[in-house]
Amino acid sequence: MKTLIQNKNLKNSNDVLYSTAVSLAVLFVCVFFPAITNAQTMNMERTTSVTSSTNAVNTTSTANIIQPTTALIASFNTSGTSSSISSFSLGTSSFETSSSNIKLLPNLNLIDAPEIIAKNAVVYDINNRQFIYSKNADQPVPLASLAKIVTATVFLQLNSFRQKAGNPIEKIQISKRNTGYDKGDRDLIDGEVWKTENLIRYMLITSSNFAAESLIKSMIDDEFSFATLMNKTVKDWGFKSFSFANGSGLSIPNPNYNAKNSSLTLTNLDNSLDNPKEIASAYGSAKETAILFSYIFNKIPFLGQASIIPGATFLNWSGNTHDTVNVNQSLTQIPNIIAGKTGTTDESGGNVMIVVSINQKKYAIVVLGSTIDARYTDLMALAASTEAFATLK
Repeated sequence: MKTLIQNKNLKNSNDVLYSTAVSLAVLFVCVFFPAITNAQTMNMERTTSVTSSTNAVNTTSTANIIQPTTALIASFNTSGTSSSISSFSLGTSSFETSSSNIKLLPNLNLIDAPEIIAKNAVVYDINNRQFIYSKNADQPVPLASLAKIVTATVFLQLNSFRQKAGNPIEKIQISKRNTGYDKGDRDLIDGEVWKTENLIRYMLITSSNFAAESLIKSMIDDEFSFATLMNKTVKDWGFKSFSFANGSGLSIPNPNYNAKNSSLTLTNLDNSLDNPKEIASAYGSAKETAILFSYIFNKIPFLGQASIIPGATFLNWSGNTHDTVNVNQSLTQIPNIIAGKTGTTDESGGNVMIVVSINQKKYAIVVLGSTIDARYTDLMALAASTEAFATLK
């Protein structure tokens, strides 16, 4: 790896102005942040598709989604700012979400699916907006690094406001201030400078925690404020199960933890399990994860494309090269995956979600609360059963 080259001109006067004013602008952004209103409800006692609205999720064929190619990967370090991330809108589409006044999604199995280890899972027919498999689908559980998809979405939405003001964030300096973020992280160097879309690609390929931190701090120098925006965003869209305390999905210290009372001994083992040293930072249900992520990947194809790149070599603006391999093992096990994300912490177990194309239709498969290895066998079993179901329809 080449020696880090310091960039003394990283911030111009406009950047300084933005970084000073951005905290005040958060409230303004929140007011005008595209809110999704008039959310449609789904009758959870039936499994037929809901009535489509004029603002329904786009169901364009997967031919419009670019699969990773050598040419695409080679263009990362030479192309300019991608129009796909410099200007976009999530619009005002309707979601079928859970709410306090409708019944929960029951466990159902329209596909011939075997038993899986995961505690929570769904298969969602995106085209028909219908769940064809569910297991404890409404229970909010730890999401771990699946949270990074929401982080990237909120970052891009905020950056679109900057784009309209003529000052988008096109380069990001790596910040490695948070302790513990090196868990599972790769070889980012503190202070090096990255092209924005390349750092997003890197974050999704490697699930880099420092990349998530750096994205956030380039926009708002307060991770809690950014997490607040994440929570407001999904709440405005009508979702009930999500909550975020940071943008990486890493576990956070338990404020109620007492080391003296929580040491692992035979006499107070039960207390230590009820009062762990760390707690999950991101929660969501399998059902809402399937709906939300399907919509995000459809409206922002860049994120789906980035998430399934098998590997790439990045040359950043500090002259450093970084080789990457995608942490999502299902990319080599299941054909026609068009988007996905993995996540794991001690609290979450093994999580993975994908969007897969079968017979020109899209299905979201979400596996939460499995084990690190079994999440892929669970996913493969559900994918195979979904393919059989789609073929017979």
